[in-house]
Amino acid sequence: MSNQIFPALPGIGIEVKRTPVYATTIQTAASGKELRASWWSYPRWNYEIPLNFARMSGFSAQTVYDEMQSLAGMFADHQGRWDSFLFTDPADSTVSGMGFGVGTGSATTFQLQRTPGGQYQDALGSWPNYTVPRTNLLTYSAQVDLWTQSATTTTANAALAPDGTPTADKVVEDATTAYHYASGAAVVVSGTTYTASVYIKAAERTFVALAAHGLANGTAFFDLTNAVVGACGASITNSTITPAGNGWYRCTITYTAAAGTTGLDVLPEPNGTGGSYAGTVGYGVYAWGAQIETGTTATEYIPTTSAAVTSAPSYWPAAGSGFEPILYPNPASLQVYRQDWQGNQLMYQTPRTNYLFQSGALQTSPWAVVNATITANATTAPDGTTTAAKVCETATTGVHYANQGQALPIGSLVTTSVYVKAADRTWVASDVANNVNTWVWFNLATGTIGTKQSAVLNATITPCGNGWFRISVTTITTATTAGLDVITTTGDGTQSFLGTAGYGVYAWGAQLEVGAVATSCIPTTTTAVTVTDYTLSLGVVTFAVAPLLNAILTWTGSFWRRVRFDQDSLTFEQIVNLVWKGGSIKLASVK
Repeated sequence: MSNQIFPALPGIGIEVKRTPVYATTIQTAASGKELRASWWSYPRWNYEIPLNFARMSGFSAQTVYDEMQSLAGMFADHQGRWDSFLFTDPADSTVSGMGFGVGTGSATTFQLQRTPGGQYQDALGSWPNYTVPRTNLLTYSAQVDLWTQSATTTTANAALAPDGTPTADKVVEDATTAYHYASGAAVVVSGTTYTASVYIKAAERTFVALAAHGLANGTAFFDLTNAVVGACGASITNSTITPAGNGWYRCTITYTAAAGTTGLDVLPEPNGTGGSYAGTVGYGVYAWGAQIETGTTATEYIPTTSAAVTSAPSYWPAAGSGFEPILYPNPASLQVYRQDWQGNQLMYQTPRTNYLFQSGALQTSPWAVVNATITANATTAPDGTTTAAKVCETATTGVHYANQGQALPIGSLVTTSVYVKAADRTWVASDVANNVNTWVWFNLATGTIGTKQSAVLNATITPCGNGWFRISVTTITTATTAGLDVITTTGDGTQSFLGTAGYGVYAWGAQLEVGAVATSCIPTTTTAVTVTDYTLSLGVVTFAVAPLLNAILTWTGSFWRRVRFDQDSLTFEQIVNLVWKGGSIKLASVK
């Protein structure tokens, strides 16, 4: 079994013919009834590769290429059909963001796989073949009568829904002067982007507004007569209205949740301008199929009742999943990602080291404090544990910080990172400890970077939900030690000030590593910790640490198929005839 790669010959036409082949046994009874058995969970592929031209060196003084010799040599090396090799399908050899598994909390091995994509049809429209789990966070998605009513009543099962069932509800105003809306509940995380959607049909009201409940400037208006989006609040980053048939439209809003943001409000509107108004009893709109999901796009509707519901794809080797295993990814292009509480994190096949001790316990040695105290276990950390510390000022004039340093060679490219959250202070500063001019100030109220000193190569601030941010500083060391300072401050550029006892910021998950980016968090206790995130063999990814329950695993990159020639003889004369007659080289994939 060879790992040679079939040459990318310029004479190969782009119109490569590829045919999937399955193995099915059919038994037919006398009555004509069939019993079928499928023996392969994914297909083999047959290829016909048009050969438009092939050159032979020495044919003339100008001929320096030798495709004929390359083909003949490849054929001889593999003895015709006997040995296999790798082939790049010119039209089907890459994936991007392809799901290949979901964490269980204990499983460590996952097979890379892919699906050809495409779409399928249901009563609500055409949808892509999703490769990662999707969750509708909104409860009672089609039972708007069970939502909280504000100056409205909702009549259950008042009309035919877009899926043809008599389950659409009618949101009806009462006669009071107020904002009139029904409010559905969902648990969301501040700092995370969501898309809310709902199917709406005009009744007496031909305008409707959707609002992210509890989000300032989080309302968008929709004209159901002309199928257009009206005014949108500043917190709405996108909104759409899409026909769904029989007068129904799917309306969507995209936004980033803030503290206090919960579910979705549906507001009948008299003119699409918003505001309090005197309702007309019985006037309203029809509503059905509401959804709140992470991301910037409304996906296929997922019904819910009393709890959020997740729809996950069935991965290979599940029969009929549409996925096939990828055994030969190209290592040069392979990128494996794990999405959990840290966000979508790139995993590495090379070792990474966190040189800081006690990464999640700033109250523990070798962490030290200057003009500060540490309150242990002061709040919930980004990973959901009550382990985040609070760095508190003392009532003295000076710089107030927690600090740790470790030995590293001068001239090292390093990145420090730490998770921080505003408490009494909404500004925090950080630097690469013991290295001059590496201070950076961060605004935790707005999630923005302030002043950066001259030795800073890069700095980042990334929202992580529930008010947490991961901040990082990158520099080249000028001292024999490097580390991390978590510094409370009153504003951009401020270093020394008179502290207020107990005021400060929360901090957790500190990291010092060699390299230009902050990689995924490596927990430490009494020593530095080195990890290699995963190893790879025949497309099987084996993680050093089991991905958390419901962690989403995806990959991006290119891949080869293992194939063999489909004949046992191929002479120079035959190659010439193929070129002359417009023939094809035939390959067959092997398992």
